[in-house]
Amino acid sequence: MALTCRPYGTLGRQPDTFFTDNLKYISGKDEYYGYTLATILVQYQPKIINSQKTNDKRAEWINGAILFGIAAPLVVLVGFMITLF
Repeated sequence: MALTCRPYGTLGRQPDTFFTDNLKYISGKDEYYGYTLATILVQYQPKIINSQKTNDKRAEWINGAILFGIAAPLVVLVGFMITLF
């Protein structure tokens, strides 16, 4: 039984990680390859951040639904007990 939803979304590195003095994480055939990839990553960074925010919000909704699913039988049981007494 799942009691909470694990965080999910971006499993790799954030684009800021690649911006070091010599772009040591990005290497390629020529000197402009790393720069080109870094530029593309900068353009995708807002989308990555937005995706992470929506994934976090989705996880909050899932956790709320799990909590509601666990609490619902208890509420019904208490309501049933009140009607008997």
